[in-house]
Amino acid sequence: MKKHIFSLTILVLLFFPCSLLAASGGDLSLDQSSVWLSPKSPIDSKPIVVYARVKNNGASDSIGMVSFKLKSTGEKIGSDQPVSVIAGGTDDVFISWNGKHGANEIMVSIQPWDATGDNPNNNSTSIKFTVEQDTDKDTIANKYDPDDDNDGCLDAEDVFPLNRAECRDSDGDGLGDNADEDADNDGCLNTADAFPTDSTECLDNDKDGLGNNKDDDDDGDGISDVEEKILGTDPLKADTDDDQVNDKEDVFPLDPKEAKDSDGDGIGNNADTDDDNDVILDQNDEFPYNPAPIIAFNKTQIVAAVNDEITFDASKSYDPKGESVKFLWKIDNQEFTQPKITYIFSKTGQYEGTIKVSDELGQNRVFNFGIIIKDYTLYSWIGVSIIILLAIIIILKYISKAQDKQGNKNNQETKFSETEKNEKTGTNVKKTKKSFSGFKKRKLKK
Repeated sequence: MKKHIFSLTILVLLFFPCSLLAASGGDLSLDQSSVWLSPKSPIDSKPIVVYARVKNNGASDSIGMVSFKLKSTGEKIGSDQPVSVIAGGTDDVFISWNGKHGANEIMVSIQPWDATGDNPNNNSTSIKFTVEQDTDKDTIANKYDPDDDNDGCLDAEDVFPLNRAECRDSDGDGLGDNADEDADNDGCLNTADAFPTDSTECLDNDKDGLGNNKDDDDDGDGISDVEEKILGTDPLKADTDDDQVNDKEDVFPLDPKEAKDSDGDGIGNNADTDDDNDVILDQNDEFPYNPAPIIAFNKTQIVAAVNDEITFDASKSYDPKGESVKFLWKIDNQEFTQPKITYIFSKTGQYEGTIKVSDELGQNRVFNFGIIIKDYTLYSWIGVSIIILLAIIIILKYISKAQDKQGNKNNQETKFSETEKNEKTGTNVKKTKKSFSGFKKRKLKK
């Protein structure tokens, strides 16, 4: 708009020179109140608009040019601005300036087209102001900005608040950590230092966020550094023998040929021909690392009577790994799935029985046994007959012995009677002889 006014002024000068001459005698003036800024509190990240209001104190219309300069250097700011002011009126002009932070003073001057009647003492003025710094150009002056360089490090914590590339100086050497090759001055360059601002740490072997100096398991294999020294494994290497198995999981951490020992027999799976120790060689074992269930039934032969109820009990069978088990009995061409069953054979003969116990994966163990069914009725009669016969024999034998005993007794009694008789006869003879002897003696005495 000002350019249009200026162009119009030139046209007026060209076509109406006499009229302009007649308009001489105006007095264009400026004072401090006629110069102002927008915004009132300028910052160096936003253009500053400097306004000037020219007043015509004369009785005639007047035109002129307004200029803006830095007082400190005389540097001209923007281009001169034309004004055309009627008598007693005012005209506003402005320029836009990208100011520098700090104290500033701008001189504003009006140069009348015709100085006749103009008072030169009121042709210039100045405005003093301070441009606040806005380092991060976020349109917030540093004095109000909590993070002047917008580096994410608040000024209260930022050793270099106006340097976006730096925040801290861990070793206090005046060189920001980002520019310092050894920010914590621990002798471990930042490029190799997992903790570049911690002078007590350098390496973090297992990348767990805990430095090796504080970490009691530097390789993160689940075995403490102290234990590893005892075991002979490398505390800085999670897989000491490079067999792709972590030392914690490796039963043989120092043997690259072995890692697992499924049955715990001290022989690695690679060398062990029966890895699960279930007495089924790996080459024949569909599940070489899964031990077969243990069957709690070990009767190789069962003998029973026909029509008797027989109990088959494998309920205490179990899986070494704690898995649930299933049962399958095969007896007399019939199948049963209970752990404990009863069965009655109606015919005598020899039978084959099978019990198979399987785990959840299908690993199984089979036990075969024989069954002999007999008819004990005939044996019972034969037995009874034998018992009766034996009883008869015993009775007869007892009777015979009783008779023999009685006969002996009678004989003894007969002998005793004869003996007693003889003894009595002898006694009488003796008495007769004694009486005769006495008689003879008496006779002689006479």
